[in-house]
Amino acid sequence: MTINLVSMFSASWSKLKFLDISFSHVGGTLPPSLSNSTSLTFFQADGCSIQGSIPSSVTKLKKLRILVLNDNNITGQLPVSMSSLISLQYLSLIQNGLRGYIPTSICKILSLDYLNVQWNELTGSVPSCILQLPKLSYLSVQNNNLNGNMPLSLIQKSKLGMLSFGINGLSVENDVQHQPILQTFQPMLLEFTSCKMRGEIPEFFSNLTSLVILILANNSLSGDIPYWLFNLPDLSVLDLSMNNFEGVILCSEAQSRGLEKAVDFIRQSCSAQLIEKDVPGLHGLGCSSWPGPILDHDKLGIRAWFMVPECLQNRIG
Repeated sequence: MTINLVSMFSASWSKLKFLDISFSHVGGTLPPSLSNSTSLTFFQADGCSIQGSIPSSVTKLKKLRILVLNDNNITGQLPVSMSSLISLQYLSLIQNGLRGYIPTSICKILSLDYLNVQWNELTGSVPSCILQLPKLSYLSVQNNNLNGNMPLSLIQKSKLGMLSFGINGLSVENDVQHQPILQTFQPMLLEFTSCKMRGEIPEFFSNLTSLVILILANNSLSGDIPYWLFNLPDLSVLDLSMNNFEGVILCSEAQSRGLEKAVDFIRQSCSAQLIEKDVPGLHGLGCSSWPGPILDHDKLGIRAWFMVPECLQNRIG
């Protein structure tokens, strides 16, 4: 089915509240006249080959709560005027061609709960004010061209339940060794692949009792793999591959958490008892269908890795 958005929105559609045209052939741009649908609260257009930039007029949709435009060819920058979307709760722009900075004006959308801009070409740093949004629970900026430092002390002050920073130029800095632990930070997913992390695994992670998925692959972490990792009650997926760990790991610790059924590396270490330096791979498979880490250029594979597998959905809610 082919949809002409220009013709579609030439009418006012003043009472239209819900619109989903996903996987229809559009091919054109988002017309400025989209803003005529002033009652629109939900707009989803995944896989529609939409081109061009997001028109600034979209920000006139004061009632819009959910905007999902994944897997298109949208380019240009995120509109600075997005702060006008005062009701927006869910923004997903996965796998487009967005460029430029993440505007700090997005920090004015106090209703925002979910922000996913992974697989774009965004540059610059992640505005620290995003982490201070009062309702934000999910943030994914992985696979962009971002840079700059992100201190863990700022991250642990957020209310994020799921956070993915990996495969950018971002540096996650462990600066919380001598700071008080904030028990209010209890994420279920942390993904810091290729985030230039150094030193030992941050000890305050031992307090993250809600953690289900922990991805720290391809960093410069060193020292022993801490015993308390195996005491985290809900940890189901663990990836510590491509770091510089060394030392001994007790199989009883892995077995007590049931990880020997999920982690190939742990299973192999039960006979050798010794983890040599430069661990070749330590990743948890929360269930048989978990695809595991795929560190190549297969976009669908990478996205499948960081999207929560179906068998863990009930655990994560």
